[in-house]
Amino acid sequence: MISKNKSIAIVSGGILIFLFCFSLFIGNYEIDFIKGLNLLLGNENKDLIEYKIIWNLRIPRAFMAIIIGMLLGSSGAITQTLFRNPMADPYIIGISASGTFGAVIAFLLGLSEIYFGIFGSIFSFITSLLIFKLSNSKRGSLDLSTLLIIGIAISALLRAIISLVMYIVGEDSFRVVLWTMGYLGGADWRKIV
Repeated sequence: MISKNKSIAIVSGGILIFLFCFSLFIGNYEIDFIKGLNLLLGNENKDLIEYKIIWNLRIPRAFMAIIIGMLLGSSGAITQTLFRNPMADPYIIGISASGTFGAVIAFLLGLSEIYFGIFGSIFSFITSLLIFKLSNSKRGSLDLSTLLIIGIAISALLRAIISLVMYIVGEDSFRVVLWTMGYLGGADWRKIV
């Protein structure tokens, strides 16, 4: 007999595979399902525009969406475990704001979009260490209420700085805005790796 968790995992995996395949055939340029399957299996000419659309645009975007979803889910699970609260999320202790701040720093340095995530991860890690260090009590234990207050304060400070920088930069800041909104249009194989 299959346990409840295994059956949920099997159903979720099936839905994920179905949606992954379904996403390859929808978009501004419609691709016939049978022709799309032949393209996926390599039975069609690789010079066709449909082949390039599926392999260079849609599959990387679908993989990137799956990777990002896994990362968001794991960060939410870690935060909920830490706070022992199913409503907690990374926004509470400033992790998300510090990630966006790192992306803004990468943007200001003139780096390509691939560095937005790298800088965001580095700044999130540094901010997390800082918040945990500041919230440790003199007895060496973690005080969750202090952690929450410090996290909210750092998050507010970083969001204010981000808003100011975006205002000063003006229209050129659209790349960071798209990145924070989860835009997957720039996904390619290099970014996935």
